Amino acid sequence: MLYHDQDTALVRPSGVRIHTCLLLDPTLQPTVAKPIEEDIQDAKLLYYFSKDEATIHTIRNNVGLAEGLVVFFSSFCDTPSTEIEVELDSARVVVDQIEQNLFIAFILEEVA
Repeated sequence: MLYHDQDTALVRPSGVRIHTCLLLDPTLQPTVAKPIEEDIQDAKLLYYFSKDEATIHTIRNNVGLAEGLVVFFSSFCDTPSTEIEVELDSARVVVDQIEQNLFIAFILEEVA
C-alpha cells in the first residue's frame, strides 16, 4: 500500500511489477555475412532491462517469446492487434506495438 502526501491510502491497481522490459524490431537483420540463429535473434533486440541478472539464453528466450506472440496472434486477424496480453503460470507477458515495426514487451510478476 502506498501513501499520498495527505496520508490517503493508494492501492497498487494490478498487484504486479515489471520484471523485464524489452524493445524489439522483428524486421532488423544481422550484419554478419553468414548469420546463425543467435545472430538473427540478437539483431532484433534494441533494449533489454531485467530486475535480475539475465543470461544471454534468457534474453534470447524472452525475445523469442515476445516475437512469437506477435506472429501467432497476428495470424488470427486481418489487422494486427496493438496489444497482446498472455497469462503464464509464473508471469504475465504484455506486448504492445508502439510503431510500425517497433514492439515493447513487459514480463510482469505478481506482487505478494
